[in-house]
Amino acid sequence: LATSIILGLLLLIYGGFAYYFTNHFLFNTKINGTNFSLKNHDQAMTYMSNQVDNYGLVLNELDNQKETIKGSEIDLKFVESDQVDQVLKDQNQFLWFTSLWKKSEVETPIGAQYNEEKLQQRIDQLNCLNEEHQKAPQNATPVFKDTEFVIQKEVTGTQVDKEVLTKAIKTAIEGFNSEISLEKEGCYLKPAFVST
Repeated sequence: LATSIILGLLLLIYGGFAYYFTNHFLFNTKINGTNFSLKNHDQAMTYMSNQVDNYGLVLNELDNQKETIKGSEIDLKFVESDQVDQVLKDQNQFLWFTSLWKKSEVETPIGAQYNEEKLQQRIDQLNCLNEEHQKAPQNATPVFKDTEFVIQKEVTGTQVDKEVLTKAIKTAIEGFNSEISLEKEGCYLKPAFVST
């Protein structure tokens, strides 16, 4: 009898959580770097809409340089999309217990609208795109030293691929990401020949 009661309680707990997660995000759920564990659709939407007021995208550049694109500079608005609903639909509420140790990190556009022209103007004003602040990448080259040739290592430099940078910025803004690393996003031009 005791075993039946315990088993019944366990099934009740399991079923309760399974039902709860039909409209709430599982444990350890992050969307675009923000933790939405146990939140429902409306709470997620409220959070997103609140983000617009003080939104700024920090660009982490080489040499510890930082620049910020503010939402107010590009007329950023929040428009509800079905992407958050899709994340809820895609999760398996019957396997909710696996989310206790398994992390779910989703990158998706959420519903940001902005003035394309103003964003492009703001990108054009970035210091990292100013030619005075850009150093071209240098290839690895053989150099004669003492009695033999040695390879002089390549230099990455700080020259930015504007097209790659623009795409990374748009993706980040559309997901309400708070920051990006230009190096991780592959925004810097690489040398054609490296020491390896």
